[in-house]
Amino acid sequence: MNPRIKLLAEQAGVNLSSFQFSGTPTKYEVAEQELQKFAELIVRECAFVAQNKDAHKDWLKYGRGLAAGKILEHFGY
Repeated sequence: MNPRIKLLAEQAGVNLSSFQFSGTPTKYEVAEQELQKFAELIVRECAFVAQNKDAHKDWLKYGRGLAAGKILEHFGY
């Protein structure tokens, strides 16, 4: 699992030790509140990356494509 995504899941309260990340798919339950918090943390990370004007001065020149690339890079993709 991507380290940044894993950290956000842990911060949301998702118990990752109960999940199997390879092999035969298995059904696991996650509380709706944990899933909501996880999604919120991801959205906040994306907004932070997009708003970090000091680190991305070329955004005015290159626009949304650069923003999307920086968000993907931030999450390791």
